[in-house]
Amino acid sequence: MIHIATVHYRSAKWVDIQLDYLRRNMHDPYRVVANLQGVPGHHDDKFDQVVTARGQHPGKLNLLASIILETADHDDLIMFLDGDAFPIVDPMPTIRKGLDETVLVAVRRDENQGDQQPHPCFSVIRAVDWERLRGDWSAGYCWPNSGTPRVSVGQLA
Repeated sequence: MIHIATVHYRSAKWVDIQLDYLRRNMHDPYRVVANLQGVPGHHDDKFDQVVTARGQHPGKLNLLASIILETADHDDLIMFLDGDAFPIVDPMPTIRKGLDETVLVAVRRDENQGDQQPHPCFSVIRAVDWERLRGDWSAGYCWPNSGTPRVSVGQLA
């Protein structure tokens, strides 16, 4: 099972677009757990689960992951997917190949001054690995990039 954690903020613009692309391109069983802070309208019934939370993006992603872990099997996958991100082809063959070699498959946003940090706009990890690593999108570990001597994930999300 793939558990998709997505955060939509103050706009419903991407809700139907994202869900439509997921339906068309995800061929493995999945469920979508969402946070819809400030999104106008009624969209709760479009998701498998909606989690109410306010605050910063990293904290919402961490909350969604903790809720997913309550029911996920160890080999289930957690996919973090920004509200305005969606697959245009089935991503699972590439993801499974990547997870055969490492514990995390993610976008790396080089346009962010050469950042090498995995970005939560699209990342996938096994539930067991998120738990084992004590996964956390909050600021913490710092690394250098071309524009800042020391930057942390919380400064990017």
